[in-house]
Amino acid sequence: MKRYTLQHLDMSKLARSRPYKSKSMARTERIERIRDVHGPLLIEDYECAFNHAVNRREQIAEVPDPLQEVVLEIELSRKAKPARLDRSKEKSRQGAVRVSSEGVQRVVLIVPDSKRDVLGKILEEYTNGELKGKRKKPPYASRIEEIERIRIGTLESFWRDDPKRLPKERDTKIWWALWCFRDRVDSVIDTARRIGCRVQEEDTYLYFPDTQVIPVYGSRLAIEILIFGTVGIAELRRATDTPTFFTDQIRGDEGSWMGDYLERTDWPAGNSPAVCILDSGVNRGHPLLTPAIKRGSVDSVNKAWGSDDHLGHGTALAGIAMHGDLTAPLVDLERRRISHRVESVKILPPASFGANHPSAYGPISQAAVSLAEINDPTVPFRVYCHAISNRDRTGSEASAWSAAIDQASA
Repeated sequence: MKRYTLQHLDMSKLARSRPYKSKSMARTERIERIRDVHGPLLIEDYECAFNHAVNRREQIAEVPDPLQEVVLEIELSRKAKPARLDRSKEKSRQGAVRVSSEGVQRVVLIVPDSKRDVLGKILEEYTNGELKGKRKKPPYASRIEEIERIRIGTLESFWRDDPKRLPKERDTKIWWALWCFRDRVDSVIDTARRIGCRVQEEDTYLYFPDTQVIPVYGSRLAIEILIFGTVGIAELRRATDTPTFFTDQIRGDEGSWMGDYLERTDWPAGNSPAVCILDSGVNRGHPLLTPAIKRGSVDSVNKAWGSDDHLGHGTALAGIAMHGDLTAPLVDLERRRISHRVESVKILPPASFGANHPSAYGPISQAAVSLAEINDPTVPFRVYCHAISNRDRTGSEASAWSAAIDQASA
């Protein structure tokens, strides 16, 4: 049996052999601390952060009986090992771990009120305890010396997505992906519904050994209440995979959603770059396409075919080329700036004309490229979207069609 059955996916010639080296073999850098300075600093950090966290929890009126636990953010030295700060005896939990470009880890640590003194005593012993061993190290040095600072946890502490995608205003609503501790999922969901958040259906949940991912639509303020009121969330991301709300639940109200998006969109100027769709045509009358398609920039290699989209495929491609995934943009309040336009040259005939001959696609493609350039020579540069495949060809060898595309590109 042949090892490779798809010739165009054979990458064996690109492979290179290298000896395996385990990351665990690398020596970690030694962390040196002056404990008379480091210890008192961490003790003060810990007391201040814990007190503020308790006060914040008591101010959350929306959760009538919040858990007696606080959220801290532990900043580790860039020389520290990968974070594993939770301890079963202390009943603490580790949540999100963010790593900066400099290698600094910032770790969410959830600590019960009843165990507050445990870590407090460890810090006290590290600071004032008797030095031990040949190297005269303080008690708990291996655990405490990795810690740079201790702070109160914030919503940003849980955010594991692009920082630019985190809403700044507390009333901004988006779809959130809540990575919940498995034993607190019900509490998070019940509280989310009680404070007016929309929770997706159960078939959209993701399940992992320690966490469960729940898509929730709500404001930043609501998510802060969920985090610090239930203490059941380990991590936060922006949920971009919940389009079923728009495909299944807003029928009859599509116009208002589109209208809001259109009002927040800055459309491209007439001399902007363009994406030219070579497909089944484009119906430029769609409200989300019309502002970015010039008159005369929708054409066909055969005038008798018309330039409209008889399949719907080309129009859908134009929407993707124009807006990308609309799930997140439709629900946030940000302004959108679109910097490119869309064009179309129809190269697929309606069924009544019969299919193109396979050998004709090379000349047809070149004609479509030329037609777009003739129709609007002012475009500074354009990208061609040619989402049509050649049936019964593997792609491992050049064809007249691919050669024609190469020639048009060059």
